[in-house]
Amino acid sequence: MIDRFGVSRGTLREALRILESEGLVQVSRGAKGGAVVLDPETESIAVQVGTYLQLQTARLEDLFAARVIYEPAAARAIAERRDQAVLAALAQCVAAQEFCVHDMALYRSHEDEFRKVMLSNCGNPVLSLMGGVIDTVFKRHIDQLSEGAVRQVSEHMQEGVRAKRRIVDFMGKGDGEAAERAWRIYIQTFWDRFVAALGPDATLKYYTSATKPPRQA
Repeated sequence: MIDRFGVSRGTLREALRILESEGLVQVSRGAKGGAVVLDPETESIAVQVGTYLQLQTARLEDLFAARVIYEPAAARAIAERRDQAVLAALAQCVAAQEFCVHDMALYRSHEDEFRKVMLSNCGNPVLSLMGGVIDTVFKRHIDQLSEGAVRQVSEHMQEGVRAKRRIVDFMGKGDGEAAERAWRIYIQTFWDRFVAALGPDATLKYYTSATKPPRQA
């Protein structure tokens, strides 16, 4: 690469360091080491998006409005594809949630996995990317809230299990319209409870005083 790009060893080392910090390459040290190109992850893209939205003082309501577009569309796509492996993975997430309705942290982890499986397997890479980034930014905001605040909007967990079970059933029947409508109602119900507990005018917080934004290269 030094010969190909006509740069010094120090410049190349710094370039690889920047790429590694952004999750685009993985560098192994040693005689048998080297740089391996990695596929960009949703989390690394979400860092930039979340930082931009916070600097623009975007409201959480704005982020939710985008979720209402992308996530129901992904639910419909899953129903139309009827991939049995994906349906089984979604059903497994719901079943796992049913046995942890008294453990909010564990419940949320299964909820996150459900969305991840749905968005990453919808068959549309643009929908998967946009939905995944928005979901990641939203979750980061929730993580910045106090445990007591999150608990206020997570008190209907058993009801959430039943709702997702119906949605997976619609998907299994190939009823895309019903799956899309049911998921929109599901996330709208969450949002209504969120607003009732914490207020409608919250601005997006991707970074707080307890966290630091990535250093500019």
